[in-house]
Amino acid sequence: MSSAVSTSVRQPARAATAAFAGTTIEWYDFFIYSTASALVFPQLFFPNSDPNVSLLISLATRLSGDSFPIWGWRIPFLFSLVLLVVGMAIRLGVNESPEFTAASESKKLARFPIAEAFRQTAWPILFTMLAFTIGTAGFYFTNTFLIAYTTRTLDLDRAVILDCLAMVAVVQFLGQLAAAKIAERIGDSRFLLVASALAMLAPYPMFLLVQLKTTTGIVAGVSIATLCASGFYAVIAGYASKVFPVEVRYSSISASYQLSGAIFGGFTPMIGVALSAGYPGQWFPLAILYSILAGVSFLGVSLLAMAGFATKTKTDGVAVVNAAPAYAAVAQ
Repeated sequence: MSSAVSTSVRQPARAATAAFAGTTIEWYDFFIYSTASALVFPQLFFPNSDPNVSLLISLATRLSGDSFPIWGWRIPFLFSLVLLVVGMAIRLGVNESPEFTAASESKKLARFPIAEAFRQTAWPILFTMLAFTIGTAGFYFTNTFLIAYTTRTLDLDRAVILDCLAMVAVVQFLGQLAAAKIAERIGDSRFLLVASALAMLAPYPMFLLVQLKTTTGIVAGVSIATLCASGFYAVIAGYASKVFPVEVRYSSISASYQLSGAIFGGFTPMIGVALSAGYPGQWFPLAILYSILAGVSFLGVSLLAMAGFATKTKTDGVAVVNAAPAYAAVAQ
């Protein structure tokens, strides 16, 4: 009995560690690929193309191809394999949630979960996809497009912007911890609405500070936008897990997240490059793009809240799903 109790007590810590490791690997892979897309791939694979065209192609494609611009950039990608093994080892020590285990034992799990997810929860998937936008697209904006913008438009040395983004990453890490704590106090939905609203305002001071071309200005400016977007990102995943029924929860969240990442995150750097080329030297159109992305997230969270996915319990204040009324409201 004591062994079982001890194991159950350790499971939340294991689950949190596994989630932390998995997210770290995902962030690491996104960071190194976006950096390579902005700094290495255009010159390495498309040296004879127009600079804007080569950058657009590198942002849209994953390529392979031998100093740093030839083979050195591959080392961080290879190191991610080590992180993958570590993350998998941690994940194998985590049991499924009691809710999922109960559903599995009672044969309530869908045979074709992705098809069942869209059959049962098509509208919540759409709303959640919209809600995820600034968490994914915001990262691609500040960590992919902004590298290209500062090195090409502002003529900053790439070492400067990379050093600045490394410092912003520390701010991001601390900010995400703070965001989770704040959301526990005021409620997921309320926090997400505030964070996305602030994110709509964030690009204007960000660009004003980045235009100073100083380390302090760049770090401060990008940190403003990053704190809003990464704080949102820290909370939205847990919020989304409360939106869907357990039998299709993983498939529904995955569909929402991946569609949002592909549509909004994937196209954001390319739209940014196109705007930068169309309005040379002007940052205001780029700020408007960022505000629109944040506004899409605000809309997604608002739709989920209006559909009833933000009900609070009177005991602990944690957002929970009253699924039947919520899905009925969506159907109407």
